[in-house]
Amino acid sequence: MRIEFGSAALPRPPVAVNSVVISAAEIARKVQNHPEASPEAAWDEATRALVIRALLLQRGRALGIVASPVETDGARETEEAALLRASLEREVHARRADEASCRRYCTANRKRFRAPDLFEPRHILFQADREDEAAHARACARAEAVSAELQHAPERFGALARALSDCSSAGEGGRAGQVTRGQTTPPFEAVHARIAAHLEAAAAAGAPLGVLVAGRVRHLIYHGGEELWLDLIGVMARSPQPAAAAVERVLSAAFPAPRPARAEASA
Repeated sequence: MRIEFGSAALPRPPVAVNSVVISAAEIARKVQNHPEASPEAAWDEATRALVIRALLLQRGRALGIVASPVETDGARETEEAALLRASLEREVHARRADEASCRRYCTANRKRFRAPDLFEPRHILFQADREDEAAHARACARAEAVSAELQHAPERFGALARALSDCSSAGEGGRAGQVTRGQTTPPFEAVHARIAAHLEAAAAAGAPLGVLVAGRVRHLIYHGGEELWLDLIGVMARSPQPAAAAVERVLSAAFPAPRPARAEASA
């Protein structure tokens, strides 16, 4: 096999593969299919693709492969495309992975098969300057009081956010929308990191999230006793959406939120 490049003095030197010339015009037409960081890099990639194509065509002809063009979705292959397809089918023998191999690969490369963590937080902001010790202490005290109230009545989060939050999300019941890592303040990031670590640990142990949640809820219901049921009845009686309120209350009890640190001024 000989791959020959023409004179470097030419603006776009021609290329030859075993004496078959690939013209600059052919390469120029191919460039649009190879977006790169620079025109030179795109030219190089287009040239490489055409060289590989030429080698495959030459190999198919040397083997005497005869291929009939096929039609797919109304588009008919060219003679060369049919020869390329048939050459690859004959010469390339990819080992078919079984299910066990696929699962092993997926387990060993989980980060390649998942999107970045996406959170949809709700919060209540008590704004205070950290340099103003008195104001910051008052904000922390309010945050702790609201947090304690929400431990007993989590369904009131939206109403409390609308009434108390200093954030523009107050009108949305404290909902901050969907965010990813790095888009929020350090206190938010710390909570997100705890949630992500919890889910990753569950996944590493082989427990699907649904199974994990179901197990925690089942344990709570089995061991909650009469107080839990009386509490749920009260929550449902006070809510215009009793089923949703009961589910939220059960999940809040099964996965209690940590108490805010004194240094944080939000609940």
